[in-house]
Amino acid sequence: MNLMLDGLIPRLEAWVQEELGAQRKLLSNLKLQEQAIQLTDLDSLDRYIQEGRKLRATSGPRDRRRHMLLKDFERVWSVSAKALTLGSIAARLGSNGRRLDTLRRELKTTLKEIGGIARRVRTFARYHQSVIHEVVENVLETNTDAIEQGGALVNTEA
Repeated sequence: MNLMLDGLIPRLEAWVQEELGAQRKLLSNLKLQEQAIQLTDLDSLDRYIQEGRKLRATSGPRDRRRHMLLKDFERVWSVSAKALTLGSIAARLGSNGRRLDTLRRELKTTLKEIGGIARRVRTFARYHQSVIHEVVENVLETNTDAIEQGGALVNTEA
């Protein structure tokens, strides 16, 4: 194995560990969002959404590091960085890629779980939105006099 490749492997593994940690934090946040939306705890939901946005905002530097690492592998192997994946890199590394492959599988599992919870949260949010929309429509239909007079005051806590 060449010297440059020996230096790239630990850097890529460190990046995957950092990405895995970030994705696990996001997964935890999504679980809290799901719980808050199921309990209709809007204050907590708002707080968790804001925290989730902050977590997603930290991905820029990691994405740039990943891109730079893939470019380094591209130079070593003369393979387009766009064609390289963690799985293909681990396979090319053979026995030196075992740890990377293990980390890759953990990241893949975490991302799959994030996708499932994100879909559920989106479904719950759409459901709540449709219920609120229906309630507002019903209130407005029963208060046609108020609408004709310029508006209606709706108590959404009721």
